[in-house]
Amino acid sequence: CLAAIHDTIDTMFKGGKGGYSSTEGLNRVFVSEDDIISENGVKIIDMFVRLGLASSKKEARRLVQGGGARLGDDKISDENA
Repeated sequence: CLAAIHDTIDTMFKGGKGGYSSTEGLNRVFVSEDDIISENGVKIIDMFVRLGLASSKKEARRLVQGGGARLGDDKISDENA
């Protein structure tokens, strides 16, 4: 069982056994400027929920806090942005 876990990690994160060595295998979401502009702006947490990248604000916060949120190539580190 442990060997299977290591193989999965190698495939998903280290580029081993035909896996991806970058984020090229991850789903990407594209939005227009109109989707994110409002009078007061849109918080990244709200945008993640609106786009279906997180099922709740709490889940979106955990994603940002855990380092799993990016905008382009930039890591999102401020959940209140």
